[in-house]
Amino acid sequence: MYDSDSFYSLTDNGQIGLVLLSLFLTLATLFAAGHLFRLVPDKGLPTQLAARIGVAIFMMWVFVWLSPQVYYLYYQAIFEGLPWQIVIRNPPEFHAIFEHVSFSGPATLSAHAKGALAWLLILYASAWPTWQHLKQRR
Repeated sequence: MYDSDSFYSLTDNGQIGLVLLSLFLTLATLFAAGHLFRLVPDKGLPTQLAARIGVAIFMMWVFVWLSPQVYYLYYQAIFEGLPWQIVIRNPPEFHAIFEHVSFSGPATLSAHAKGALAWLLILYASAWPTWQHLKQRR
């Protein structure tokens, strides 16, 4: 499925670096989402859950919008001669996020990894109230 993906045009070290960068960006996105989850007021579990899932989708939108610049900087570091440029464009339309969530976009590692991140954010948002209520019981 991914035979022609650009990931495979990288050297082994380039692939390892890209995976590590992606893991770092995933953790940073989850960390930022966790901080935003704390801002959601306690107005009952259903309301909190809906708000946190909204935050998760917002974080996914921010990731899809801004992460290309970080990845481009990585490619600039590993490929000699790439010019300095801003690759961030206008923010994506929100319906584009649902292509990632539903895995209905392009069949690339990048698109599918974004879909996995979206589901990870949604699961994190769903589990957050449970963690908070368990902490309050102690």
